[in-house]
Amino acid sequence: MDQVIRAMDIATASVVTARPDESVGKAARVMMRGWFRRLPVVESGRVLGILTARNLVSGLVKTCSPRCDAERYSSFLESPLRGVMGRPPPSVDPDSDLWTVARLMAEDESGALLVVRGDRLAGIISERDVVRHYPKGEVRLTVGEVMTEKVRTLPPDAPIISAFREMASGGFRRTPIVDGGELVGIVTAMDLMRFMVEEGTAADPAAALSAPVRTIMTSPVITVSPLIGVAAAAELMARENVGCLPVTKRRRVVGIITERDLLLSLVREGPGQG
Repeated sequence: MDQVIRAMDIATASVVTARPDESVGKAARVMMRGWFRRLPVVESGRVLGILTARNLVSGLVKTCSPRCDAERYSSFLESPLRGVMGRPPPSVDPDSDLWTVARLMAEDESGALLVVRGDRLAGIISERDVVRHYPKGEVRLTVGEVMTEKVRTLPPDAPIISAFREMASGGFRRTPIVDGGELVGIVTAMDLMRFMVEEGTAADPAAALSAPVRTIMTSPVITVSPLIGVAAAAELMARENVGCLPVTKRRRVVGIITERDLLLSLVREGPGQG
């Protein structure tokens, strides 16, 4: 790279946080308003953990197993964050370069890094921030070489609760929707979080969760060929502000490339590798 990119160059400096005693529902609404997937949980200036869209999805599945009624649903939304949040993500120095950021982020599953100056939280970096600054010409791999090939999908008439369960059990944040072998939509953890917020006061949450997943999916879907370079895929993700691209051949899903796949490719092919 011609110019060294530092952690604070790509971090979000105005970090929105929550307290551990705040409710899940309140935190979810804050995340929806800002359209961000991670919320550091802070008490007395110390980061105790982080709440992610995936934490919310898994929490709802646990609450609604084996059944879901209004009382249990409301109880989950009113519960404190300390019982749902994950452990704090790793921290990084503001002057660390992009390669260090990518390497540290790849070693953790939270998809984020805290930028710390002294004992003060100075910013937060997400996988999407790294993708937006993905270096052109540094990684000479194709999408087909880094994509996830075994993709779990759902049909459009599957109940919404199935999408919650798929993501919670699989540990991923996106589920392509396939009809007759062809891609017709996609559902993300953010779609499910929005559903949680909007249906939080539903008189019959079980009925709402039984609605077909096509009612919340995004369609049409931006896709990519397995033959294009990963830098071009990163540029497309950044331009369209999406966290993944289903990889298709003749409208059939053959894989999926996510922000994390791009992050790992950067670590794999970056300076000092190979």
